[in-house]
Amino acid sequence: MTSKRILVLGPPKSGKFTLLRELTGSTPTPTPTIDTTSTLTAPETPTASGLARSTHAGLSHTLNLSTRYFEIEIPMWIDEYDDSSDDTGIKAWATSFSSADAHEVVSALGAIIFTFRKPETGEAYADVKSKVEKEVGIIHDTLISHYKSRNAEGPEVEDEFDDVIDWDGICLAVAISPATTKTLSSDDKDRVSIQLDPEEWETLLQPFGFEFIDIEQTGRNDYGELLGLARIKEALETFSWDASALETAARQRGIIEGYDQYDSDGPHVRLGDDDGELDSDGFDQELREMQLEMAALHFAVDSSEQQRDRSEEQDGEPKPLPESDIDELERTMLRMKQVREQGKGLPLEERKKLADKLAEDLLRLL
Repeated sequence: MTSKRILVLGPPKSGKFTLLRELTGSTPTPTPTIDTTSTLTAPETPTASGLARSTHAGLSHTLNLSTRYFEIEIPMWIDEYDDSSDDTGIKAWATSFSSADAHEVVSALGAIIFTFRKPETGEAYADVKSKVEKEVGIIHDTLISHYKSRNAEGPEVEDEFDDVIDWDGICLAVAISPATTKTLSSDDKDRVSIQLDPEEWETLLQPFGFEFIDIEQTGRNDYGELLGLARIKEALETFSWDASALETAARQRGIIEGYDQYDSDGPHVRLGDDDGELDSDGFDQELREMQLEMAALHFAVDSSEQQRDRSEEQDGEPKPLPESDIDELERTMLRMKQVREQGKGLPLEERKKLADKLAEDLLRLL
């Protein structure tokens, strides 16, 4: 089981259990009534204390993820805050969550999934939109506050920290149908809720680092990207929940520097100098770039072969790659170019970090 966690967060009746049911196939067992102003207090067994009304805060659950490279159980925490009209509920949660006692909890997060109900009427649309924007903004500021206190070494660094923070976790804002509608798996075709414009909501939430997902949507958008529940699963699968699993895959593919070079037609060959060692500073820029290019090539070849096999199985005739695969490869190559430009003039250690991050990103695409 991974040491990283998923936090599912939202006000009461915001669809947290609906999300869990659709994502995992089950829901956690409810707990006794507890104080909703409390937040998670321990990384292994998050609980809240005090007596008040019934709440989902302090519950835990498990998500089983299975990808091409690993199968893993990811612990999930469920937390919530009072749904007050003046933001006191979310602000009280943020104060508790950004306290020194909660640092260990925040550091254990690999993903945050914020849930909210879609408006039932057009009149409620503006209010829901404004409320979501405020609450997601407060969650974002809470993360910033945590990383400032953990990483900043002086006032000058803190002043610039908002511009340089690079948390690699997943942040999703998931719109759930109103509580009066049926579940996604229901056969009831008369479900009604206000449709949300994806572009409008993406523009709204992007400044806070959150991706907008309407859980009711299915299929792909015009850019070939997955929608709805499938996109939630895809986003969670891209995170490095278990570094050892990714390392094993990297050794097989030869993507990360110093690992075995993958050769499907022959033995594995060690990359490095004649003595099997890396250069004196531990990093050979040309070798690193070559390996990254090979990773992109593996992606292109694998995608092409898989598409060809699928096409031949269907009608016996090979077909060209779809535009979505070509676009994905182009985005990958553009990302490589951006990393190279970004690395110019940086110290060696920073260049290595950039290259390693790109290598891991490419690995997830393979």
